[in-house]
Amino acid sequence: MTLLAHLVSLVLIFVGGTVGPGLWIVRRTAWQPIEKLCAAVGFSWFLIYAASFALFATGANPAWNYAITGLAWIATIANWRAFWFLACDRKCRLATLAWCGLAAWCFLAICLVRTVGGGDWAGDWVEHYERAEFFLGHRPIDYKFIGLYLLPARLPLQNVLCSFFMAQVGTDFAIYQTSCILLGTLSVLPCLCWVLADRLTPAERTSESIAEAIAPPEAVSRSRTPRYGAICLVLTGLLALNPSFIQNLVFVWTKLFAAFYVVLGLYFYVQAWRGKDLSRMVAGFATLAVGLLVHHSTGVYILFLVVHYLAYLIWRRERRWLELALVATICTMILATWFAWSFGTYGVRDTLSSNYVLRDFEASTGGGRSYKVVALNWLYSFVPWPFHDGVPAGYFDQQNWWGKLRDQAFMIYQVNLLPMMGSFGGVLAVALLLAEPWNRRRIHGRAETAFWIAFGGIVPLLGVGVVFSLSYFGLAHNALQPLNLLGLTLVASRFYSIPRFLAAALLVGVAIDFAVGVWLHLHMDHYVFEVGVQNNQLVVNNAPGLSARSVMNWIVKEQLRYRFLGDRLPNAGAVLEPLLVLMCAAWLVAVVGTLLQGSRWTIAGKAGFTPELRPAALPATRRRRRRS
Repeated sequence: MTLLAHLVSLVLIFVGGTVGPGLWIVRRTAWQPIEKLCAAVGFSWFLIYAASFALFATGANPAWNYAITGLAWIATIANWRAFWFLACDRKCRLATLAWCGLAAWCFLAICLVRTVGGGDWAGDWVEHYERAEFFLGHRPIDYKFIGLYLLPARLPLQNVLCSFFMAQVGTDFAIYQTSCILLGTLSVLPCLCWVLADRLTPAERTSESIAEAIAPPEAVSRSRTPRYGAICLVLTGLLALNPSFIQNLVFVWTKLFAAFYVVLGLYFYVQAWRGKDLSRMVAGFATLAVGLLVHHSTGVYILFLVVHYLAYLIWRRERRWLELALVATICTMILATWFAWSFGTYGVRDTLSSNYVLRDFEASTGGGRSYKVVALNWLYSFVPWPFHDGVPAGYFDQQNWWGKLRDQAFMIYQVNLLPMMGSFGGVLAVALLLAEPWNRRRIHGRAETAFWIAFGGIVPLLGVGVVFSLSYFGLAHNALQPLNLLGLTLVASRFYSIPRFLAAALLVGVAIDFAVGVWLHLHMDHYVFEVGVQNNQLVVNNAPGLSARSVMNWIVKEQLRYRFLGDRLPNAGAVLEPLLVLMCAAWLVAVVGTLLQGSRWTIAGKAGFTPELRPAALPATRRRRRRS
């Protein structure tokens, strides 16, 4: 089969497994359609992971993964009524369209990648591919990935899913890259759920949108729905042009798929708190448990929410003990799908001690005798490297000036919290977050205000503080990618209500981010090196003049004979690089057009990223309707 046929087969397998299996779990809940869609996606991939991992654990032939795909398609077709219900919902269609556009953009981006580069990053992209091959039975049980790590050092869910695709389509590295793109871009869905879902409060459980609930009758009759499409356009573009988002995708590892579960679990937790809803609370913790099977960083968010739940929220729940029992039972069953097998195969000690956090704790702090490394990591993660003297001299030296600029920008965008959201997006997100508690206090009370203040202050410290290896540039990329998604979601939800000069500054910042952090990064990754053999050793001619890390990644790629998507399309740069620039310009023009569009009604966000339709020039007495 040709590469195109393989990719089409992969997309068909992905479509069959994305919604159908999980929809059987949530179809009878009294949730909003967009909530059902996101939960169905999350639970579908967990069910497929559990089935595929069971095949591996029992030693079955990987060809049985075809049967899992068949069952997933049967589940989708048999549940066609619920599926059609979602397809008829405008918000679900917008979310699906946004994901399709983002996935297409990211696929074009990764088609430019022929080598892996950026700062000091190396190795992980090989390790995760080896892990996917491991679950196909291609490695011994005691195999050490990239010569360092046993299997329990990383959590397996995304690697198992990639092996599920590879078992049916092929083990080519290009298939693995495409699988990571499809899974990673799903992280846009829970962000859109924050934006599109209706606000839920104990006194008001209604299917009508909040915009319709507060708008005057003439506004509702003129336009039954607010400009959700415009907000989806802004959010999708902010993610597509965000350097941290794109760099995490093309590095083909698991952090963005874990962020999908974190953002979705946090959404269900907050909605369950507001609406005193048991099913959403259980779904929130179950989703976070699945996220923990994707990446260890999910544990930071679980820890924060568990402490908040046990210390404050559980005592205000109507059916607290039933809820607690359901949460504990379901989460234990989810985590047991991996830990029960790992404990039985590797033992409790090796399963837990092989984790890189515990290993680095022993190596860097001498078993806890010195925590200076944690304080330095906090400093470097919140203060970009140009503003402190922790970086060794000559660290970025290389012959290629543009490559040096790429690496310098990479180590700002990727590992520092505020620049992760963009050159201006992070500043704007913080400003909006500081104003948000006063909005939230007026609508949901002091408790939720305190929750978000604590969340914004504690989670970044925990996310960086759990890593005990010193980084001169920062460690925000390890656990704070969900904060990046939430920050961009907040910015997108407020885009049409902030002053226009701030919106213009944001768009200028996005253009700069695309040029320096996305386009330049992909352009540098499109370079190739000349390889030869001298004295039985592999010799690389660094004609592009890039960094030693880029050369090392290329050597590994050549030694293992991996062929990237970019290698299948060696001359695509002449077409794809201008195409990406044109697509970025088209998005900017479209957003500016919606921003300058003269309208009596403007979008304003309030209460947890939920957009509302607010009259721009009517007396205050007409801005709300009394509800009987």
